[in-house]
Amino acid sequence: MPRFFFHFTSQDAVSRDEVGTVFPSLEAAYLDGCQSALEMSFDKLRLRDDPTNDSVEITDESGRLLMNIPFSEVLRPQRKAGIQANRGATDGVIQACERQMLRSNTLRSELQAEFEKTRSALDSIHAKLAILKGGRWPDQGCHI
Repeated sequence: MPRFFFHFTSQDAVSRDEVGTVFPSLEAAYLDGCQSALEMSFDKLRLRDDPTNDSVEITDESGRLLMNIPFSEVLRPQRKAGIQANRGATDGVIQACERQMLRSNTLRSELQAEFEKTRSALDSIHAKLAILKGGRWPDQGCHI
């Protein structure tokens, strides 16, 4: 199962999760992140601190940002549908980026193969030019 990391951001400060938590899916991690954001919001409100600019970032093991959960969204349940729509859009963008990265890797491999062919053809041309300068063809015993 994948490991997710929950980083808490508040104004300019970031509290990084160095351990992470294993969840069966991103959705399960998201739901846990929403619950944590709600509990932290209540704690801040009890201290008379405004949590609306805080958020929880969910990243994977490579540090890639998967989701951002603004506390302001969690505190307004009627906007929950917007969070789901944003999640779908984010997933679509991530998939498009992954497709582009795969395409870039394929194109890079094709370019490398073409460069090798070109290098080989150039080496062959250089060898033939050197023979011509010497005045002999290697497969024929005659001079030009």
